[in-house]
Formats: sequence, structure tokens, C-alpha cells
Amino acid sequence: MHTISYYICSEKDVRGDGVILGGDEAHHLSRVSRAKAGDMVGLLDGRGTIIEATVVKIQKTSVELRIESKRTVERPYPVDLALAVIKAGRMDLVAEKCTEIGVRRIIPYLCERSVWKGDEEDAGNKRERLVRKVESACKQCGQPWFPEIMPIIKFQDMAGMIPGYWKTYLADAGGRTYLHRCDVIGKGPVLGITGPEGGLSDCERSQLADAGAESLSLGRFRLRSETAAICLAFRLLVEGESTS
Repeated sequence: MHTISYYICSEKDVRGDGVILGGDEAHHLSRVSRAKAGDMVGLLDGRGTIIEATVVKIQKTSVELRIESKRTVERPYPVDLALAVIKAGRMDLVAEKCTEIGVRRIIPYLCERSVWKGDEEDAGNKRERLVRKVESACKQCGQPWFPEIMPIIKFQDMAGMIPGYWKTYLADAGGRTYLHRCDVIGKGPVLGITGPEGGLSDCERSQLADAGAESLSLGRFRLRSETAAICLAFRLLVEGESTS
């Protein structure tokens, strides 16, 4: 079975039963992938829609396609991930893998032991980098729902978001190791929280517990921050999907 390549389109690109791609996506399709008329490709809008289309005409700055099929995929169980800012390469890995498994939103935050100390411009650049990683991961695996990458916020602001979730879980080696059926499935989204390379401080752990976060163990051994983030997100998604 031939695996098609995916590209990103926006609502304005769709015109009746056709699509006109421009910019970077047109360049990638025509110059990098070297697509030609008659090739079948996939198009993603980031909101659950998957379009299969045939390349009709390739021009200098645009590509014209004909829509062959269009469908909307149900959104995965709503799991958000609050991720303490870690080193760029590891942060990229979390964004990529959590995109593949279906996380709804990634919330980067700064805490006492965060190594990264960039300014506002650096924070914006870091967020844009993660957005690009998310888009690349979606195109690679055909994930039609693009996770939202939130701006980097302070620990206190992240903790203040907890009451808005049905359940919140903090990855913690000392936490419980099981989840009941009613723990994940509920009336709203679930939040998973992971700390930085050096871990959260005792004060920060207490603040999260006071706000309603429950500690959840991910196994017998101490995990690196990026491993914990991916494992926690996957576990919450699987539990949510299995009980919904």
C-alpha cells in the first residue's frame, strides 16, 4: 500500500472542489518532494479534516489540486500537558511525540529549577520552534488535529489553571500507580504535569497538591523529564480513550 505525503492547507486554500496551495507548502510539494501532475497527496487543516487530493497543475509559486475525498476525524480524548521548559532538543522531542499520540495542548512553564532563562523575544522564538515541530510531526504521521502550543507562562499561572480541569495529575515517582475508571473520564479535559530536569521544589509540589493535582507514578525508576512527559500523556490518553 502506497503511503501518501501530507501537507498543510488552510480554509482559504480550499476553493470549491479544488485547493490552491502557496508559500512554503507549495514549495515543499513541488521542489522538495518533486510531486507531479497526477500524484495523490493528503492535506491537513489542523482541525480534524483530512483531504485526499490529486495534483492538477504545478506553477512557479503555487500548486493546484483536485479534491478526491474529504473527511473529519473525531478529536482524541482532551488531554493537555503542562511541561516545564527543558533543553531545546528534549522539548522538541516531547512536542513531536505528544503530537503523534494526540495531546490537545502543550503548556510550557517556568519554575524554580528551570535552566532556561530567556527573555520575551527568546520565549516567542522557542514557541515558534515548537509550533514548527508540531506541524512537521502532523505531516509526518497524518495527525489531523494540531496541538495548541501555549506561550511560556510562570509556574503560578500554570497552577492557577488546575481548577479548570476535570482531573490533574503530576508525574511523581512517589505517587500512586493506578487509575480508577472514574479518574480520567469525566465532564472536562485532563491535565498532566511534568517537572524540569532538577524536579519541582517541595514548595511547588505543595502548591500543586493544594490546587488539586494528584501524584501519579509512571514506574519503578526515575524518568528523564522528556520521557516522563511522553509517558504521562500517553497513559492519560489511553485511559481516557478506553473509558469514553
